[in-house]
Amino acid sequence: MSVPPRDLSPFMRWFRNFFLGREFKNSLRFQDLVGTRSPPPPNLPDGPSHKLFSNYYFTRDGRRMARPPVVLLEDAKRKAITSGVKEK
Repeated sequence: MSVPPRDLSPFMRWFRNFFLGREFKNSLRFQDLVGTRSPPPPNLPDGPSHKLFSNYYFTRDGRRMARPPVVLLEDAKRKAITSGVKEK
């Protein structure tokens, strides 16, 4: 036998519904009103991505495509910007 959910007396319930202009829906979740905590696991057939070997998302993963930056010019002379003051 379960505990009844908390609610008002019948008169106060009618009073509340009258001034709300609608039937009040309690937003509290009680154990009898929600599903079980441990539903049975689904029994689904294997799909196209159940193995990582031939899953094309594996090759398109952005984290695996990240590489260090490529150096385009090594030991190239850099042009230095001269200062605005002319030396004599």
